[in-house]
Amino acid sequence: ARASFSDDKSKHCRAWLVRSARSCTSRSCFRKQRNLAMDVVKSCTAAGTAGGFAVAVFNPLDTLKVRFQVSSTSRSMVSFGSRIVSTEGLVGGLWSPGLVANALGIGISSVGRVGLYPTVRDVMAYSRDQQKPTPAIMFGAGLLAGGAGYWASSPVYQVKTLAQAEAGALVDGRLTTGSRKGEAPRYHGRSLAACLGSLRAERRLFRGSSA
Repeated sequence: ARASFSDDKSKHCRAWLVRSARSCTSRSCFRKQRNLAMDVVKSCTAAGTAGGFAVAVFNPLDTLKVRFQVSSTSRSMVSFGSRIVSTEGLVGGLWSPGLVANALGIGISSVGRVGLYPTVRDVMAYSRDQQKPTPAIMFGAGLLAGGAGYWASSPVYQVKTLAQAEAGALVDGRLTTGSRKGEAPRYHGRSLAACLGSLRAERRLFRGSSA
């Protein structure tokens, strides 16, 4: 009952915002807007932090999947992963490749699809004088909030995939293991800012984001 009351209060605030934002002049009115804005910030922060942290913890599995997919090995995935750990180490071979980009990318997308979704849903509902969100409104809100989150995270997530795909042991600036053995890495071992700069220079920053 307590959670229901809190939800109703939050929805009432959002309804009030939609219907009276243009005529808001009193101090209490601005206070309500500020409280609603803080609720949105807290929701987005919690969603982004939780999503990014969870992905960071399980980044070795994600790296293993990507490296296995781009390899030409006939080994099983377990044997392939064991080989990486024995030659490159767990951290260097599986945990660190694309770690920052993966955590940040999923954190950004979680802000949209989880953090902003309740607000987008309720604003859409009350702007149409709906007491409760209809299935169509919930679908539209999820599509809008989730799509925005994934689009915004696309450049960072692209760096994550590229870094993991070419991951391997580095000796004198050359990869000695991995799918690009013998070549100089373009993304693996570089900072996120440098990788994003390369994508921007190549005009590939949002490549594939429409998918």
